[in-house]
Amino acid sequence: MAIVSTPRYDAAFGRNAAVIQPHAGGGQFYAIGGYVLLGTDFDDADIAPLIPLPSTMTVTDVKVWTDGASGGTAVVDIGLYTLSSDGDTATVVDDDYFDAGFDITTAAKNTSVIDGAVTVADMNQPLWEAAGLTAQPTDTLWLCLTGETADITAATAVFVQVEGFL
Repeated sequence: MAIVSTPRYDAAFGRNAAVIQPHAGGGQFYAIGGYVLLGTDFDDADIAPLIPLPSTMTVTDVKVWTDGASGGTAVVDIGLYTLSSDGDTATVVDDDYFDAGFDITTAAKNTSVIDGAVTVADMNQPLWEAAGLTAQPTDTLWLCLTGETADITAATAVFVQVEGFL
């Protein structure tokens, strides 16, 4: 397992994040996106951090865009990790919390990937609680791609957007 790519994001949740409107339940709608270019060195069990998520966020949707331009195969899980302060160590919270077995070599545009594992009840809980943690972490939770079956023969661009409430 290796952390193979550097995400493009704003650490202050500014550049790629947008607060759109107040929520009737008291929070604000929030959307944040992250982009990564996965190269031929992305292998099984490798981790590509994409988006830092506030642990108190309630997630309502996760959407994926991919150009599908690479050759080979690349099936990934989309899940949650914490990262060390230097970004060199990832600790799994749930490696396929949002989706298991997403094929990034097939072109996808605005494809929702929240599957049956995320329930309606989960969408009304803070992310840390919905993911099964017993206490709110002091660390940010990271949405990461984890190589399940990865044999990429040409680079593949992936963009993921998370929507929910703060």
